[in-house]
Amino acid sequence: MHAAVVATHGGAVHRLDVLGPDEAYALLAGLVGADRIAAEAGAAAELAGVCGHFPLALRIAAGRLLTRPGLSVADCTAWLAEEPPARLALAEDPRLSVPEVFGQAVGALSPELREVFLRLGALGPHAALTDAGSGTALEQLVEAGMLEDGPPGEPPYRLHSFLRVYARWLARGSLPAATAPVTH
Repeated sequence: MHAAVVATHGGAVHRLDVLGPDEAYALLAGLVGADRIAAEAGAAAELAGVCGHFPLALRIAAGRLLTRPGLSVADCTAWLAEEPPARLALAEDPRLSVPEVFGQAVGALSPELREVFLRLGALGPHAALTDAGSGTALEQLVEAGMLEDGPPGEPPYRLHSFLRVYARWLARGSLPAATAPVTH
């Protein structure tokens, strides 16, 4: 969809990307406090990984740490790791939760692309993603920001590990309202 709009109407596409490990650490340190994060640097790195290095997820985790000053970074990480998509939510504003934001993206997909996305989540991290859908469907998922192009010399597509976890979570029946299939 993005490519068609740019090709026919002009403009630019700006994708929000995940942070690198150093950027994720710096974000946590800036939000939670450099001393608290430095005291548990290993757990902070693990927390960034559990959050998939997504800025929204990191901010939600930081909020949890800030509202619970006695909670260790390691304990927060362990709790979030049990079910990251469900636990990276804001009770006071669910519209800004990971399930809602990702759910809007998945909900914007056609039913066929949504099914391919869910199949991608079922594949192992080293499986060929081309087993989950046609090249056209995978290209459409790249355009939608749900897949990434693989680097030259490697498989043509990559699914971010956090999106794989999210797809598995959805497949288990944790479909937010934004992604529920439409029936007529």
